[in-house]
Amino acid sequence: MACANVALSRHLPPEIAFDILSRLPAKTVMRFSCVCKEWHALVCDSSFVTTHLKRSSGTGGGYMALIADTDYRADRKFCTLLCEKTCTKQAKVEPPPFLWESRNFVNLGSCNGLICFKIYARTEECPTLYMWNPIIGILKPLPPSFFCDSDLDTIATLGIAFHASTSDYKVVKITYYHRGGTPEVEIYSLSTDSWKRISGATVPRVGRSESASLDGIIHWLNTPLKGGREMVITTFDVDEELFGEMALPINYDEADARYSIESIAVVEECLTLLFASLNDRRHCTVWMMKEYGVEASWTKLYNICLQGGGEPYGLSVNGKVLHTAERRDATSKITEEYVAYDPENSTYTHLAGTAFYSDIVTIKESLGLLDCKGCVSS
Repeated sequence: MACANVALSRHLPPEIAFDILSRLPAKTVMRFSCVCKEWHALVCDSSFVTTHLKRSSGTGGGYMALIADTDYRADRKFCTLLCEKTCTKQAKVEPPPFLWESRNFVNLGSCNGLICFKIYARTEECPTLYMWNPIIGILKPLPPSFFCDSDLDTIATLGIAFHASTSDYKVVKITYYHRGGTPEVEIYSLSTDSWKRISGATVPRVGRSESASLDGIIHWLNTPLKGGREMVITTFDVDEELFGEMALPINYDEADARYSIESIAVVEECLTLLFASLNDRRHCTVWMMKEYGVEASWTKLYNICLQGGGEPYGLSVNGKVLHTAERRDATSKITEEYVAYDPENSTYTHLAGTAFYSDIVTIKESLGLLDCKGCVSS
């Protein structure tokens, strides 16, 4: 079979191979990249990786990566991948031992199938940052940044985005000092595997670490730069290297109820917000910005009353509302599991066996980090 594959690769025009391979699942593409040097070079080319991402996104292919709770990793896999559409298990991922043994995993966001996270180790002064593609099992340790955020004097907010014009992934890190002082802004570039400082920027105080990236812009929930009590969306454009602000929907509060923002996400390539009522957190609303940057385009998609007595958690790449819910087994023991609610057809899907997972990240199928310098197989 190997000989047949090599013979096929020699007779198949490169443009035809490009078109066929870019339509296949990422793991299948990885196997075909081993057929010959020509196909390996083709698959590792940035234009192929970008085309593959666009085509896999166009089919609605997405995954939910469930990160195991630190107290239960001894007898469970660190990460389980579920199909976003069907909520069925696709694979269990076991990263390198040092990551498995860590009890200080902090998720920092995801972009195009890459999860950015940091690990606090007792023997290190500062946490180590990583990019991870659980679909193809590749891990990238990031070099140390200029400023440490592990001591009592500082705290950091991070975000990850894809810079399309250079096909480069960027990580933005904002380090704040608890006692005041000018925050420090740094940007990591995957293509150069290095950090650089951004000076002279007016840096907002990002109140929450959750972020969402769209078209090279990172979005955080925050208080306004000029003061005030109303929340806004703080943005950072990794191309222009500038901060900005975006207003929330004007009427997200209702006459008889006030709502808090639970999650910011990108759904169907649109910025989307999940709100929960302060009076009864089962009552949620979903708002989408139909035209990016146009405040008047904020549209309420759904009013939802979640079942199961749990808490709203976030949104999947295809618009499912993720929340927790209590379940009672045959022995009347109550456990808490994740549930995916599809507002399109008003159906609930219990993600069985998720009671011992502490985090859930929605990701796309991607070849990101393939043939990356300094990466290791996980």
